[in-house]
Parts: sequence; structure tokens; C-alpha cells
Amino acid sequence: MNALASMAPSLGMNAVTRAIRTAVLIGLAITFVAIVVSTLLGYSLVGFGMLIGLGTAILNLRMMDARIASVHIEDAKEARKGLVLHSIGRLLIATAVIIGSFFISPFLAIGVLLGLVIFQFLLLAMMAKVAYSGDSKD
Repeated sequence: MNALASMAPSLGMNAVTRAIRTAVLIGLAITFVAIVVSTLLGYSLVGFGMLIGLGTAILNLRMMDARIASVHIEDAKEARKGLVLHSIGRLLIATAVIIGSFFISPFLAIGVLLGLVIFQFLLLAMMAKVAYSGDSKD
């Protein structure tokens, strides 16, 4: 996650890394609870779909980090074009996972969508916390 931290040098690298790690751990905890609750209610595919959605969201984050790390600032226009194309590719992957899971089971697809949304919300909340806290520099 070093590339994400380098894009915002006013935020400490450790603070960004901690925020991402916190989002992943909270997401895993929520997903574990969802698996247990949905299994007890007889809808285990929703919980396991959330696990797939969380995994897809984390994969998306890792792919974005790798792409940002490979960008060279010398040619900003070309770098933006590459980032846009890879963003579209990542969106297509997430969409394919959701649509593919819908063909298996609508409950699985709902879980995948919930997993993606919950992780993105957690990541946004953790990054906002880092950005707005006074001690964000390490």
C-alpha cells in the first residue's frame, strides 16, 4: 500500500497503511458475523457472498496500488489514460463477479454486493479519519 500513501505525502505512510489494515480487519469481522448470522437464518450464501465481495474489494485495492506504483509522473497525460483504463478494467472485474454470482444464486449476488459496498464504505471512513485527524503525519 506504499503507492497509495505516496500520493498524499501530507498523510503519513504508516497512517494510511494502518487505515487500510483497519478497514480490512473490520471488514473481516463484519463478514464473519454475517456468515454466522446468515447461516443461522438459513441464508448462508449471503454470508459467503460477503466474503467473496470482501475478497474482490481487497483484490481491487491491491490492483489499484500496483498500478499507482507503476505510474511515472513524466508523462502525466499518458499516466492518467493508463489509470483510467485500469480503473475501468477493475470495475468490469467487480461487475463480472457480481453478475456471475447472480447466475449461481441471487442470495450470493446480494452478499457479494454487500461485501463490496461495506468494504468501500469502511475504507472511505478510515481514510477520512486519517485525512481529518490532526496527527496524521508519522
